[in-house]
Amino acid sequence: MFAKVDYLIDLAGGILFAGLSDGAADGGTGTDDQGRNHQRKGMVAAALEAGEQLTPFMVKFMRYDLDNGDLFGDQNEDQMKGKSRQENAFRFVQSVMKSINGKRKVQGKAPQEFSLSDDTATNTGPASGLITLSDFYASRFVGTPPPLKWLVANIFKLAAAYMLAGMGEIGKGFSTLHLAMLIAFSRGFIRPQAFGGMVMASGTSLLISCEDSAEVYWSRIDPLDPHCLRHKYPEKLMLISLPDVGGVRPFVVQGKHGFETTPFYKDFRRQLLEIPDLKFVNFDTMQGLFQCDFNADPAAGQYCAGIQQELATMTGACVVSNHHMRKPSTEITTPMQAREAIRGTTAIVDGLRGAYALWPAPDKESHRIASDLGLEWQSNLVVKGAIVKSNSAESRHVTTYIRNEYGLLEDRTYDLKRYDPEESLTAMVEAIRQAAASNSPFYKSGDHGVFKRRSELPVELRELSRKNLEQMVEDLETQGRIFNTKKDGITC
Repeated sequence: MFAKVDYLIDLAGGILFAGLSDGAADGGTGTDDQGRNHQRKGMVAAALEAGEQLTPFMVKFMRYDLDNGDLFGDQNEDQMKGKSRQENAFRFVQSVMKSINGKRKVQGKAPQEFSLSDDTATNTGPASGLITLSDFYASRFVGTPPPLKWLVANIFKLAAAYMLAGMGEIGKGFSTLHLAMLIAFSRGFIRPQAFGGMVMASGTSLLISCEDSAEVYWSRIDPLDPHCLRHKYPEKLMLISLPDVGGVRPFVVQGKHGFETTPFYKDFRRQLLEIPDLKFVNFDTMQGLFQCDFNADPAAGQYCAGIQQELATMTGACVVSNHHMRKPSTEITTPMQAREAIRGTTAIVDGLRGAYALWPAPDKESHRIASDLGLEWQSNLVVKGAIVKSNSAESRHVTTYIRNEYGLLEDRTYDLKRYDPEESLTAMVEAIRQAAASNSPFYKSGDHGVFKRRSELPVELRELSRKNLEQMVEDLETQGRIFNTKKDGITC
């Protein structure tokens, strides 16, 4: 059911909401999702018009419904399926704030602000430790699971928190800036690539640095953005240099009663929630913003990981935090060795959705690759990268990067491979699996066939002819490695 009319009238100071009948406010009319959303926004808008301050009203409204109503737990609505009541509450607040402040802007009024106080977070947030067991019946999972939502296909998911680990000067900052720019500025049909996968989402990106100055950002973005897209899309990329605005302020500190978030974090979170298309947030570095001993204390590691996942869940963005790796006694040759070289307790890695590592290629391999590409060898010229920890479907393939003339790591994995029929078939299987998981499966031929959509295939397959690509599909089907149907396309 919806929140009761008499309760809403009481919150609004006893004044009946303009333009809303009892039936509409109580959910008695209108069955479609859009109608329900308009009713909800109307209830809150009317309460504001009645003179109620936004924060007190929303706090009471959230507490009432989390305890007594179904407003934030209506699993009949597609946008709420599979989400917690708490997550739905925050998303509803975002929607309401956008609607109210849009009207206030037209009227020439200052925007309203909403922030959860410590008391509110204790009573309605996940930090309270309170859950409603009846929210978690397995019967809530109805029908086919929704497709995974990727920021970078099979590497970074949306609404998830990751670590990017690497030694100093390996290229973490350049790589995350490049990814942020692709998300913010790419508008074409062909999807760009980063971190060994296709960039699947576009929207707003935000980077916050504890070390780099604005001049460093400027020097990096200049060669990456020769067409000045940062001026064409000025609101899609935010680069924050804390040293230039008074120094580093932490998100988490060790307080008298344990770990706690700071006012700086709460205000930062509030502003993030107001960005409607936020897709990527990068913290550089984790140590600067989370000032508790997560390198040695597992409890601190779990707490800091939880804060980052909270941000990812509430905003729907991918949150990536840069972290350091220690220099091992021997060269790193495998992703497992790279994971073991990440500084600190394993709790911080285990608490996040996943971890991506960058490490120098062994000297012998690095010299050979430089020779094959006709490059002059230098330290850190060849870098390896891979997901070294994941909780689900992230790919574990190792990408080979070459540092270009201005410091960016460029994916040259396929330039270094000689043609191998089995490798090509395996690459086709992986591309088919990714497309099916993204709910956009390939077909053998036609407008959605492998040839027409060859720009979405791995680099080494894009130059093959239509005949060869379609023959590969037939060979894989004969081997039983894929299933090809006229209705639902190709899947593994």
